[in-house]
Amino acid sequence: MPDIRIVTATKFRDLAFPNRSFLDTPRSPQSLIPYLKSAQFQERIAPLRIRYLIILDIEDWTYGRHIEVATGSGTPLWAFGQEWERSVQIEAVVFDIKEGWESGKVTSSSTGKSGAVIPVCLCIPLFPIPYSPAQGSRACHELGKTLAIFIAGRYETEPLSE
Repeated sequence: MPDIRIVTATKFRDLAFPNRSFLDTPRSPQSLIPYLKSAQFQERIAPLRIRYLIILDIEDWTYGRHIEVATGSGTPLWAFGQEWERSVQIEAVVFDIKEGWESGKVTSSSTGKSGAVIPVCLCIPLFPIPYSPAQGSRACHELGKTLAIFIAGRYETEPLSE
């Protein structure tokens, strides 16, 4: 993996858009392009010494919810629960700050079943047991690996000037 220095979004926004709240700063890729071409903007973010800006768009949705009831054969145990499909899609738009343009997009997604089961003994419900295969973590991990390779490839052809 390449050696990549990461600047937090808060630190970037504090320099790029001083005295503005999060809601008052541009967050869409299209709204950032005019700023990237501004000399004044470039001066404000120069202390960060960053070459690429990555904007993430995360979509997380559930569908196919259904309730299930299961009984234990010959035992006083039974359970009811709910299960659903959960999908996560993450898109990263990469901007070359030095050049002031969009360098590319990288996407990652993951889908799996999630849910919760509540076991019951006779008539006494026990603690719910949630389960989820962590789709968001899986999609984020894969996106991070792909972004590192993407940026490393850019460094090979367009060296970072200090």
